[in-house]
Amino acid sequence: MSKLTEKSIPVNEAQSAENHPTHEEIAVRAYQIYVVRGEAHGQDVDDWLQAERELITDARQKAKAATA
Repeated sequence: MSKLTEKSIPVNEAQSAENHPTHEEIAVRAYQIYVVRGEAHGQDVDDWLQAERELITDARQKAKAATA
């Protein structure tokens, strides 16, 4: 299994701790992705990274909408 690192998330000036999902939020979303995929094993890292990307994107969109 691959080791997750901070490099799994692109970091830029717009990203901050307040719009980064918690470990628990990512875990819940990754599990949801796993269930939707039919609970097939072996793609846990992919599910995790997809969940992380989705949650970061959602948080950025909400932050952007709040400042508009």
